Amino acid sequence: MGDGVENVYTAYTAAKAWVERALKADDSLFTPGREIWSSRWLGELRERLLDNTNVEGSGFWEKLERQMEGSPPQVYQLMGETLYVHYLIIWHSAMKGETKESNINKVIGWSGQAVTIPDDLVSVLTPGIAKPGMYFTITRHLQIGFIIEFAEQWKEQGTGEQNLMLSDPWEFRAFAEGVEFRSALLRDKSPSTTNAQRYATLNLVFPDTFEAIISNDHRSKITEAFQRYVTQPTDDVDRQLQQIRSALEAVYGSRINFYDNPEIRSQWDPSYT
Repeated sequence: MGDGVENVYTAYTAAKAWVERALKADDSLFTPGREIWSSRWLGELRERLLDNTNVEGSGFWEKLERQMEGSPPQVYQLMGETLYVHYLIIWHSAMKGETKESNINKVIGWSGQAVTIPDDLVSVLTPGIAKPGMYFTITRHLQIGFIIEFAEQWKEQGTGEQNLMLSDPWEFRAFAEGVEFRSALLRDKSPSTTNAQRYATLNLVFPDTFEAIISNDHRSKITEAFQRYVTQPTDDVDRQLQQIRSALEAVYGSRINFYDNPEIRSQWDPSYT
């Protein structure tokens, strides 16, 4: 993270809206009251984007436009809202809020419908939450694919099961870890391929339990550097990070950030100056 970190927490407001409208209902982030995050439209988006992989295109956007050609307006909007969720984690130095907004509006605009991102949700796109790293960028289609597969399989769960997972971060994590890759795009991929988006989703929904660290390398370096604070032995990296955060906050007397605090950063990141 970096300057303006105090504004990071506005992104979690948007994440809560996604939970309430998309996960608890079939509603829309951009046009509340319109069915967008339903099994019907998620299934069609999966078919067009994740199963229709032989479409040619020079770059992500040209291929995406061709894959989605002829889609109902709701599917274009769902793709735009999926991009929005994907973009929430990305720190402003990696992608400016204006770029995120422009990309989302471009996709929705392909349908010809007059739908725009509400102002309160536009402002949340800056500054973002975490620096995702190059892998997150070059595998954008796979990370977006995770959101679609996650949401479609979420809709298959009963209301009671959904409520349990939304009340228990560890149950929610178990579901996210158990997402089955069914699409042509992901079915032959290792589950670790979409770890970054999974970590991002866990943090967005349960920021007090799961860290905004979406790099496997950084997670390993941090837990290794501060292993002395893991007083209750466990192989679970998320639980190790919980113990480390608690110990460091006792030392520094306030909520710490593994990236912004130079004393902390220098202990796990040898390249930091």
